[in-house]
Amino acid sequence: MSLDNRHRKLFVGSHLGRIKVFDLLSGVQISELEAHGGLTEDSSGEISFIGYGDEPGGGTIISCAWDKYIKIHNDDRDESKSMSEIVLRSRHDCHKKDIICGDYAHNLGLIATGGRDNLVRLWDYEKMKMNDCEIRAHKDEVTIVKFLKPFPLLMTSDSKGVMYIWLLPGFQGVDQMKCLVKWVNKHSMEIDIPISAVDVYYDDLTEEFLLLIADEKGDVKI
Repeated sequence: MSLDNRHRKLFVGSHLGRIKVFDLLSGVQISELEAHGGLTEDSSGEISFIGYGDEPGGGTIISCAWDKYIKIHNDDRDESKSMSEIVLRSRHDCHKKDIICGDYAHNLGLIATGGRDNLVRLWDYEKMKMNDCEIRAHKDEVTIVKFLKPFPLLMTSDSKGVMYIWLLPGFQGVDQMKCLVKWVNKHSMEIDIPISAVDVYYDDLTEEFLLLIADEKGDVKI
């Protein structure tokens, strides 16, 4: 799920690939966006990421799903337009297998996706083209991709709890993806635990920068 930039609307994605829009104050559903995949019980369109893009001409909703599609919808309530008409741009077959995680960085103009094919890919938000960046370091399904805003950093993690932090190309004189950190989330010396949630805290004044990691064992680490 995601909120719009004014925190007035809530966008919710389902296992069946539907994306519904709710008024946050009243709880009333006000619209629905073009779905991913089919709308049957065996649908491959489960929504794996929703993000909000703020543009001068209005907002957009970015959605990724198991059907390997990335779609950018116009945040437009014009009832005269069909669901497909408010899809500004989309791209199919973005991974060889299901897209199971994603993230968006407005400050970088990039969308990141992770898939069951063990790959992480970066996409240009405006052109919907792969940004010549593909991470092949993971040996298992990529379950989390997270831009560490406001820095040009990307954190990736897989189903075995292996985490990387990457410096993105085009910054600080780096012309290709550079690995800064590799870390394995362990419960003990023998047991690796997958990371299930990530967030970032940054204070401009003190320059304090914290990475918060929660895992499937129930532990939260800072």
